Formats: sequence, structure tokens, C-alpha cells
Amino acid sequence: MDILDRWPDRISPEPNSGCWLWDGAYGSTGYGQTPTVRENHTRKAHRYSWICSNGPIPAGLDVLHKCDNPACVNPAHLEIGTHTKNMRDARARRVFKPIKSHGEQHYKAIATLEQIKKIRSYSGKQPHGFWARLARSMNLSPHVIYDVHRGRSWRRD
Repeated sequence: MDILDRWPDRISPEPNSGCWLWDGAYGSTGYGQTPTVRENHTRKAHRYSWICSNGPIPAGLDVLHKCDNPACVNPAHLEIGTHTKNMRDARARRVFKPIKSHGEQHYKAIATLEQIKKIRSYSGKQPHGFWARLARSMNLSPHVIYDVHRGRSWRRD
């Protein structure tokens, strides 16, 4: 069965690129999500599109986008390949940008290097409530302060 027969109200063809844009729900990574027969379970829409158009996905392989558009479900824009191939292609096309894994440049960093140095400058026992007051003054969580001071985070800097 053709994917357009299954999802006529969930696909918007984009005339310039040829992409078929998913109009349903999306996951946090930008890929379309479609419910499956099992309750409380979703499948990536582009993978489902491949299965409907070409059959099962071979074990150990992924469905890759040739168009670099995670919202696209056009089977003509999809291919089977390894995760390694996908990462190499993305780097070659400058789609994938590896993140710095530590310091202020890390995507989850909420403290600055200056704040880290200040937190680490305190040694020994501090008066009751000191760390909570320091956290408020820096607009950080007491847990962040604790983890930095104890060396559980920002270990490299």
C-alpha cells in the first residue's frame, strides 16, 4: 500500500524540495512521530514511511534522509544505511556539528567558568546556609553548586 493512501491528511508536499512534510506530532529531535497499534508507543514517521513503501528495515540498519530534513517522509528521499554512514554523510554536508563536551560550550551548561572558579575558591567548612545563599546570588541551583564544589561536574575546567 502506498504511503499517500495511509496518510493523506498527515503529509504536505513541499513543491520546491520534493519533501513530503509530516503534519502530525513531532518528537524532541524534529522527527515526525506516528502512533502504532500498541498503546503508548510511537514510531518515527520516516521509518514507517519506508516500511510501508519498501518493506521491513534490515536488522542493524537505519533509515537515512538524503534530503537532510527530519520532517520529510517521502520514500524517494529515504535510504537504508548504517549509523556510521549517516554520521559521515552529515559531517561531509556540514549538517552534523559535534558539540564540545565540556565547559561553557556544552549544550547543557548553565554556569560560567567565572562562577565555577568562585565556587571552587571556597574550601573547608562553611556556615549553615552558605551554599544556598551562594546559589541564590549566582542564580544557580544549590545542586549545581554542590556538584561543582564536590567535583561531580565541571571536572575538566
